[in-house]
Amino acid sequence: MGNSPTPSDHTLQVQRLFVQHQQVVLYYVLTIEPNLGDAQDIVQETFLTVSRKADTYHSLLALSLGLPGASQPGEAQLNR
Repeated sequence: MGNSPTPSDHTLQVQRLFVQHQQVVLYYVLTIEPNLGDAQDIVQETFLTVSRKADTYHSLLALSLGLPGASQPGEAQLNR
């Protein structure tokens, strides 16, 4: 049981952010998949995927937390 890796602080921040907005995500998924059970499964799978890829979401997390230096998606390409 002790073989599972401990999530990084960044991963935990991403997970907290997801959980904070989980109801909104569920409502959105319900517009695509009206079956509640299936929609909840989709949200759960999304959470697992977000957790696995949390280290790639640094700028998105910074943007959502209002951290300085965070740019809107695509903004870096526009400023080239």
